[in-house]
Amino acid sequence: MDYKPDKYFEIDIFSHHFVVKNMSPRGLEIAKKFARRFIEFKWDRGQKVAVQTYASYIPKKGHIHFHIGQYKEWKAYIADCAIPDHGYTELAYGYVEPEPINCSITTAFPPRDYQVAIFDTYLKVAEPSWRKFVGIDPGRGKTYLASWAAAEYNFRIVGFLKPMFLKKWPDDLVKNMGMDPDDIVCVAGAAKLMDVITRAKEGTLTEKAILISNRTYMNYINLYEQHGDEILNMGYDCTPPQFCQVIRAGTRIGDEVHEEFFSMFKIDLYTHILRSISLSATLEDDDAFTEAMYKVAYPVEERCKIVVRAKYIKSVALRYNIKHGTELATTERGSTMYSHIAFEKNFYTKRYGWLMDHYLKLIDERFEERFLMRYEDGQKCLIYAASIQMCTTIVDYLKEKHRGLDVRRYVAEDPYDNLMNATVCVSTLGSAGTGHDIAGLITVIMTHSLRARKKNIQGPGRLREKEGVDMEFEYFTCKDIPKQMEYHIAKELLLPARMKECIIYDLPYVVGEK
Repeated sequence: MDYKPDKYFEIDIFSHHFVVKNMSPRGLEIAKKFARRFIEFKWDRGQKVAVQTYASYIPKKGHIHFHIGQYKEWKAYIADCAIPDHGYTELAYGYVEPEPINCSITTAFPPRDYQVAIFDTYLKVAEPSWRKFVGIDPGRGKTYLASWAAAEYNFRIVGFLKPMFLKKWPDDLVKNMGMDPDDIVCVAGAAKLMDVITRAKEGTLTEKAILISNRTYMNYINLYEQHGDEILNMGYDCTPPQFCQVIRAGTRIGDEVHEEFFSMFKIDLYTHILRSISLSATLEDDDAFTEAMYKVAYPVEERCKIVVRAKYIKSVALRYNIKHGTELATTERGSTMYSHIAFEKNFYTKRYGWLMDHYLKLIDERFEERFLMRYEDGQKCLIYAASIQMCTTIVDYLKEKHRGLDVRRYVAEDPYDNLMNATVCVSTLGSAGTGHDIAGLITVIMTHSLRARKKNIQGPGRLREKEGVDMEFEYFTCKDIPKQMEYHIAKELLLPARMKECIIYDLPYVVGEK
């Protein structure tokens, strides 16, 4: 016999989300209408297209998941819909006792004064909630703070991280908390995730930190949304809502949560855990809807209020003209949006390929002035391009021009050592723009022109303050390309609040004529 609810719905409340279930037809209508508030739309060729929804629906269970940050709005909404208090039930869930990790923060790197203040007044106290968000500037020690808090909480750690961060976080936990490498398991792929769940159910999961690729976990969530509890017959011994409790984790860590933000938000919709620490230096976006969702996931009133900002970087805007610059393509086929990859593709075409050598000479000229002329042993330079193809081309050119210099490329398939230990690394903002502390880095050159606020903050953000050493960031702007000039103007408004000095240098010749 079909279940017929005697109330509009039931609400289950968890640490990071709430679930509306057992809905009457009217209750389902109300919940779906509320979910429509959180659909993200984009304009595509003059049409408004739904892209993704910041809520989850599992048809086979009849459950709708919302973020806990949407709960107050939900309660106000159902009151406006004339749903009486007796028209629904609410149940808040407790927690399985987490596994202890028995680790201590290292004494080899004494905390800075502001880190002590953040730890004492924010991370180790319950107020305003145990969903912590630390948004201090790049290089100010967010990873150290998260490690310190995790040691204080003394609960097994689960991290949901971009795949590239699985390369760095194990080393960070070993360095900061003294963990043995065998205490850490990195999970990428369904088989590895199934193994962790199975061992947890068997009682043989011994690792103190389980670091999971957010993409692997999103595949798990997507499967659950399609099949519901049927995934228990597909090799998974629990469902996503049960996961953190099944593995007996008590602390969740998310790094650079503004990147692939939708996946981090969706993971929240299935998370139930005692403590969480989210990190980002650039939780700001030009898009109003994304900003609104940031405030749902990380409410302003719950964020760390201590602002740490040190101005130690010199920013140089290199403005140049290039021969035939007004003729160069700047959009991909079928799109009206500026694409720097499309701009780079010009240099590989039959018509404009002859400009490639001139463009590479420009990059080399700036590299020599900004880095080689002041280079000392152990110092490093990072160069950003937009495409993997251009990264490869720049590496080949610099290797040939500066034989004996350690020049390497770093993109997703390359060894992490290429980023951390090469004297000169050429990479993309997606691969090297966030979450990496590169010892000895003194120069960043960004050939990639873009508007995104967070990328323009993160670009120079790899530079770390060091007494007696000038930190320099130079970004390219082609004056022949209106969008690049527009993005340059946006940087002129953005960077002065973060840089020690901002200057403009206009190239005294036209690239391609010299």
